[in-house]
Amino acid sequence: MAALPVRKRERSTLARLHEEMDDLFRGFFQDWELPIWSRGRWPVVDIAETENEFVVKAEVPGCKAEDIDISVHGNMLTISGEKKAEEEKKEKGYYHVERSYGSFRRELTL
Repeated sequence: MAALPVRKRERSTLARLHEEMDDLFRGFFQDWELPIWSRGRWPVVDIAETENEFVVKAEVPGCKAEDIDISVHGNMLTISGEKKAEEEKKEKGYYHVERSYGSFRRELTL
């Protein structure tokens, strides 16, 4: 058996920049008290395997079904979407609007 030389592939400038930005934000926000969903992977999923199928349950509170995309390519399941929430209160003497927007993507290997 002959040993073949393997070249180490150089990372692109964009990949290095992406990694450096991730490190910068991790370092900056590490001591902040963040919401529970931002500490781990979101959406949170439960996966069960039966003899004939996989059952995947994902928690996506505040999302409408039409705002969620689910796809399978090969053995990769992707759950992605966008959360859009708006709360508006008009009372005597004040007006209050609160908005929450954000996208998510979770990939699972089946």
